[in-house]
Parts: sequence; structure tokens; C-alpha cells
Amino acid sequence: MTHYWDAELAWLLKDAPSLLGERSTQGAVESALRSGGPGHSVASSDEHHGHLIDRLRLDEAIGPVARYRSLQKAWVQLERISQLVLCAYYSDRVIWPQGFEAFIGRELASVAMAFPPNGDGSALREATLRANQNEDLILRARRESFERVSNAHEDWRECNRLKMCGWLEGDGFAKLD
Repeated sequence: MTHYWDAELAWLLKDAPSLLGERSTQGAVESALRSGGPGHSVASSDEHHGHLIDRLRLDEAIGPVARYRSLQKAWVQLERISQLVLCAYYSDRVIWPQGFEAFIGRELASVAMAFPPNGDGSALREATLRANQNEDLILRARRESFERVSNAHEDWRECNRLKMCGWLEGDGFAKLD
């Protein structure tokens, strides 16, 4: 079974929100590491000095902001179901009921719970507790989850391809002139 992973998509869904200040403390931690630790401040309140500090922070933010905007153009073109599957697939949940990850697989567990066969997540959880009696349901959940992940990644690649074609046909070259 192929394992799907797209570094750009993982960055968009997992790292970008915290780096852009939308959630988490990752941005604060990275900023502290860049600036020499927490509590880094400047005693001068001179407007030119403040402008220089703001400019340095702006330069740090331009990279992630531009990357986010570029990836977001492809993301908004995805169908909603593909977005939901990819969000589930790239989620960070690491604790599952006993046996669940072993029978469903770590990479498919979130998708299987978000989109269980017959729409019943509790039945799927129970099936993994008695796997020898519910092999058909478990295999069906794995197969359906894998197909959903495969299709969602294919949609993502297509949206990125179309975004790049648009850039090559004029959007990107117009900015170079």
C-alpha cells in the first residue's frame, strides 16, 4: 500500500496557521529562537528604531506569507470532500482506542474515523476490539480510507498543476516584467 505524503500540503495544514499567528505557539517559539530567546526587547522607543525592528519582522514573515498564499490558491480549488479528507489525513492525533491503529493503520486512522463505513464510527471502534469477528468491516474501512486519501491527493496535485499552468501562461511572467 502506498503511503501518501506531500510536504507542501503538510506545511499548509499543520505549520502555516501557527507561523502566521492564527493558532498555536510555534510562531512564538521560532521567533524566540531567531531573536535569541524570550523577552527579547529593545530599550529605544525611537520611531526609526521601531521601524527597523518592524522591517526585520516583516522580512521574516514574507517567506511564509507568500508560500501560504501560493498554496492557498490551489487549496481553495479543491472540492470540499477532498479538503476534509486531507485535513483528517494530516491531523496530529496519535492516541487511538486499543487495537484501532494496529488494524486500520496509523496513516489511515483519522480518515477512517472521519468517514467510517456505514457512517458509524462507534461500530468501527468496536470492530477493531474484536478484529477476528469483524475482518470484513476493518478491511472495508482501510480500503475506503485509502481510496479517499488517494483521490484527495490526486485532486491536490491537479489543482497545483492548474495553478502552475496559470502561472506559466501569464500570471507569473507578468510579475517578472
